Amino acid sequence: MNLLEIKQQIFDNRKMLFALIIIFFLAISIRSNLVRFEGNYLFEPDAYYHARLVQDIVTIGHINPIDPNVYYFVEGGMPHSTPELQHYIMAGMYLLLSLGVYSKATLAFTIQIAPILFGALISLGMYFLGKEIFNSKKIGLATGFLTAISPAFAYRTMAGAEGNDSLGFIWMVIGFVFLIRAIKTKDLDKKELINSGLAGIFFGLMAITWRANILIPLILIPSAMVMLLFISGNAKKEKKITKSEPFNFLVKIVISLGLYTIISTLYGMISEGYASVWFVSLAGSIAGVARTTPEIVLIGISIIALVFIGICFFFYNAKKDIKQLAPTIAIAILYIGLIAMLMIFVIEPDFFYSGEGRQSIGSLVGEESLGNSSFSIKYNSLIILPIIGLFVFPISLYFFKKKDSHTQILFWFWAIITLFMAWYKLKFTFFFGLGLVAGAALTCYIVLELLKKYELKGIEGKTIILTTIFLLILGISGADMYLTQFAPFANSSPYWIDTMDWMQENTDVNAKFFNWWGDGHQLAFVTERKFSVDNRNASGFGNRAYAEFNITTDVNRGYEIVTKEIGAEYIILPSDNFYSGPTFEFYVQDSVDNKYTQKYYDFQTRILDCVKTEQGMNCQGNNISQEQYDGLNDSWKQLPSDFYNGQTPIYYYAGEQQLIMLGQTYNNTNLAKIYFNSIETKDLYEEVYSNNGMKIFRVK
Repeated sequence: MNLLEIKQQIFDNRKMLFALIIIFFLAISIRSNLVRFEGNYLFEPDAYYHARLVQDIVTIGHINPIDPNVYYFVEGGMPHSTPELQHYIMAGMYLLLSLGVYSKATLAFTIQIAPILFGALISLGMYFLGKEIFNSKKIGLATGFLTAISPAFAYRTMAGAEGNDSLGFIWMVIGFVFLIRAIKTKDLDKKELINSGLAGIFFGLMAITWRANILIPLILIPSAMVMLLFISGNAKKEKKITKSEPFNFLVKIVISLGLYTIISTLYGMISEGYASVWFVSLAGSIAGVARTTPEIVLIGISIIALVFIGICFFFYNAKKDIKQLAPTIAIAILYIGLIAMLMIFVIEPDFFYSGEGRQSIGSLVGEESLGNSSFSIKYNSLIILPIIGLFVFPISLYFFKKKDSHTQILFWFWAIITLFMAWYKLKFTFFFGLGLVAGAALTCYIVLELLKKYELKGIEGKTIILTTIFLLILGISGADMYLTQFAPFANSSPYWIDTMDWMQENTDVNAKFFNWWGDGHQLAFVTERKFSVDNRNASGFGNRAYAEFNITTDVNRGYEIVTKEIGAEYIILPSDNFYSGPTFEFYVQDSVDNKYTQKYYDFQTRILDCVKTEQGMNCQGNNISQEQYDGLNDSWKQLPSDFYNGQTPIYYYAGEQQLIMLGQTYNNTNLAKIYFNSIETKDLYEEVYSNNGMKIFRVK
């Protein structure tokens, strides 16, 4: 193709190219909210950790095998995580932006904008996938547009978010584009073989990039089985089975899964501790939910697959009247799966933790909690579209018979599987962000087919079109409203900015801090000091030590923890710790049994931010005279300041910026005694920093 022909192609497709440019920049604009904040602070804690790994690559040429900044108390040091493809891609992006001159601000900016770019590219990739599946540029545009505005998906691909998951989805979407191109035809020629191979390679790239590559077989295997059944009922019988459409279909699936398996296995062999072999991960995940062994799961899946393939080829070889039952059975399987999911929703309100329940500390972490309660804010009105698609699509396979409609089954399984995952775990709501798009694309397809089939051009057609457009407009506004409520880590709590500035200006570069795990990633990247734990939770001992240090009532025990067991020089104590007694108790006891936490509810802790006024102090709407406020000193007291309901002891503490009210249980903790400079702890710790409830103490 010469230059003149290329120009002609661009001119002929100018409207479509313009629409794709609009989708690309719409995706970027929705995801760019956090860029407006100063400081290039990142959003998700994990993004800070990955930024540290990229920093290693651009400064020393490789990732340091031992973490120099976190888990300093661990003998021999804590190993860093395995290098991933995203780290090298981001390092390359940084080098392009920095022109070889090191700048931490430029590095942070690179990490900040990378997910935006990845999210926008995925939106374009979903256009091509939708176009291939439905043979329609209109459906492709709808798919790309929905990807750009899907709130739950945009949330995890916005500025400052973690980059490996968004990059991982790029490979997955491209892999599915090539696979659909291969399986939508009956043939097994060079073109189909190349497309199948490219699909496997891109699936392998996802395995190298992101551990959630297990989504590929989770979606592909059940959809391929139903596709095979559907094809077997419609395929023309050939003299040789090896020339048949079902056989060709299986070969394409095997090639793509085979290459994916080889790449993921090789990567698993060279990446210590990373079990990236997909069928091992898949069997382990299913075994955990089914409460059986991975071996039994693998054997069970293999038997089911072989039997199902045998049934498919039975229908392929059967007489016409029996053969025609195959597509009907395929449709029935889809409805059976849908009904089964709905029944599980009703019967098992907490499926992943049914039986034993939430017994472990990990089950309480925010992302492990149930996801269904967040559906209204994460998906808003757009949730209607995939629900319609899941219910109506199976029967559309019967009404809208097309030669390659089997490819649409991939989107149905993508939607239902990720919906199930998101319903039961908050962290999977991101996965359904794209699953929602897949289900919504099915609905858009059905609407367009109805308009064509029944020539709905009057009031009925206009009503359907206007309703769909209205839902999409609500989706855009919903995504914008949802994302603008977030701020980067430090900007969402501005006192952290001053705190980290103080650390960098007033402590040695090798200063050792004792901290809670939730702040570790951010602190280690921004300040480059040493911290006891981070969000990897790689040391249960480190987490328990900080928890026990806070809630023990034995001052000597607390001092022993910080000096002998951890070896810290500074302790970070936010006033928010006074809300965390039950959580600390769970970590100390290594159990989530509420019998350990009842004592913390003798009085509900209250922490009010205060501002000085002409009349005295205004503490979140409560006006207190200066004289009365000054009478509530900030030194630890053994005798209560008041009695709630005339019986429950209450302890008031007034600082420069906060009024803190504690019950007796919290008041007796090591945390309270240190925080309020008790006589017992003054000789052990020195308060060196205080700002809006954030305090840092030096260990004497």
